[in-house]
Amino acid sequence: MTTAELEEPNLLLSEKQTFSSDVIRLFVGGIAFLLPLIVSGLGFNQLSSISASYHVPLARDAFVGLLFMLGFCLFAYRGYSWTENIIATLGGMTALIAAIVPTACDGCSIDSTSIVHMLAGLSLFTVTAYFCFFPFYNRASKKDWDIARLRAKSYRFLGAIITIILVVLIFVGALAFLKKITTIPSMVFWGEFVMLWLFAFAWIIAAKIVPGFVDNEMDKPLVQLGEELGILDLLRGLKLYSKPKENIAAFLITYDLNKSDKDCVGIVETIKEYPYAQLSKSSYVIETKETILTIYEKLEKHLDKDDYLYVITLTSNTRKGYADSETIQWMKKHLPQ
Repeated sequence: MTTAELEEPNLLLSEKQTFSSDVIRLFVGGIAFLLPLIVSGLGFNQLSSISASYHVPLARDAFVGLLFMLGFCLFAYRGYSWTENIIATLGGMTALIAAIVPTACDGCSIDSTSIVHMLAGLSLFTVTAYFCFFPFYNRASKKDWDIARLRAKSYRFLGAIITIILVVLIFVGALAFLKKITTIPSMVFWGEFVMLWLFAFAWIIAAKIVPGFVDNEMDKPLVQLGEELGILDLLRGLKLYSKPKENIAAFLITYDLNKSDKDCVGIVETIKEYPYAQLSKSSYVIETKETILTIYEKLEKHLDKDDYLYVITLTSNTRKGYADSETIQWMKKHLPQ
């Protein structure tokens, strides 16, 4: 006999938020994309690294301000687990530390302050690598359609490149600390520049706004943001949206055949034509791109007037209950994320 397991509800998703996690991902990615462009433009080609903008007046203001914005966005981010939220919060803290604690100026010796700044910067990029390799990748890889698989591969690729650049910069930093090299080469500037853009691409892809990476139009943060700000028609006019190839949804089916001697084989066989999980004797969850009306009409053929049938569209993965491990894993894989 299969042992029942308790699946706890995802309370993080049931909390009402001013902006969705996708919108916050878009903000994080946008800030990371703009930061190197703005500070390098204000630095007037004087920067040996992105962090060195702290010692150029105009660039410093932009650098500190954007890092604070990035940090507070990471504080506000709510993912699908407490671990994800804690890592995002740590990323926000490292962004604020990197903004407050300056790196050493060009030609200055490396001191404890610059080491703290360097560790904060490395930690921030490590947080992004973590999101690429784990939360972002894991959610995308569990979905059984091509666009989700493309996102999963993209996260792995971006995370790998960020990790390689991090290792190279750590090596260069170690040589500078040991005074094996007297000047930090321009590769540090370009390494940080590229990592910030990889950082940005990963979070923007996770925000489901990039054409070719989007599952469902209503999942896109710009749609929600447009509705909240009353400018949805304007945003639609930008034509940033790509129509999904197929709209797969999950449905709860529950029925009650009121006559005890009634044969329920017909309705069960119809349900099992779809990918399904059985929750109880007469309750199932299915996944299909068919409409709710089509599903209902197929099942209704097996009912009499004294029977009951409900088909309900599932739009949230917030749930709680006991089931066998196979059913729980099916729901984690197929229900909306």
